[in-house]
Amino acid sequence: MAYAIRLNSFEGPLDLLLHLIETRKLDIWDIPIAEVTEQYLGYLRQMQELSLEIASEFLVMAARLLEIKSRMLLPRPSKDGEGGEEEADDPRLALARRLVEYQTFKRLAAIFGELERTRERVWTRPPSRASGEFQPPRGPQASPDALAEAFRHVLWRAFAETPAVRVDREELSVEARADQVASLLRRKGGMTFREILGSRRDRAHIVVTLLAVLELMKNRRVRCVQEKVFGEIWIFWRKGGERTEGQSDDGGD
Repeated sequence: MAYAIRLNSFEGPLDLLLHLIETRKLDIWDIPIAEVTEQYLGYLRQMQELSLEIASEFLVMAARLLEIKSRMLLPRPSKDGEGGEEEADDPRLALARRLVEYQTFKRLAAIFGELERTRERVWTRPPSRASGEFQPPRGPQASPDALAEAFRHVLWRAFAETPAVRVDREELSVEARADQVASLLRRKGGMTFREILGSRRDRAHIVVTLLAVLELMKNRRVRCVQEKVFGEIWIFWRKGGERTEGQSDDGGD
């Protein structure tokens, strides 16, 4: 029957090896196998002195370390090249990969443990046990005629309580607005379209003002200048702009 043995917070041989490497800040890809093996065997001797049962996993790892140590002591023939084949023959490589994989899972376990402790401090409202099926309201059922009568009563009460409001429609004349614009330009000589609009900027006022300016341009009473695209539009009073609409324009400015 498989079971886990914990000795001094070590849950297995890989955990013990990783502890030895991290506490001495060793390179996991370049393990000094002789030093680590001696320290590992020292832990096993302490377990024996304390009359603790040594799990088979620890003994298997000890045998593996001794095997790697003996292979490292054997002379290896030198090989030319960049050393790729020599790295492939390194007996420590398989052990280093297992340690890196174990280290990754150990860190993930610590992260999940912290998330679990954080989640334990949060209380979640249990899901509602109400049935998802529609439950018709209890009580007498109203007829469509009764519902229509109630709606008419609500409308009548709403209109009866709301005071009547009279809205007078403002009559805007293009001719009258053209006379106003002409009067402004005669006094000032030239203005921008924005200045002619003034502070009033409702849609009807803007449209009527634009039509009045176009009417004045048609009758050659004003001229418009725009120095650049999307720039200000300047409107100037023309010389001889006092003539009537029926008169022709034979002369220039």
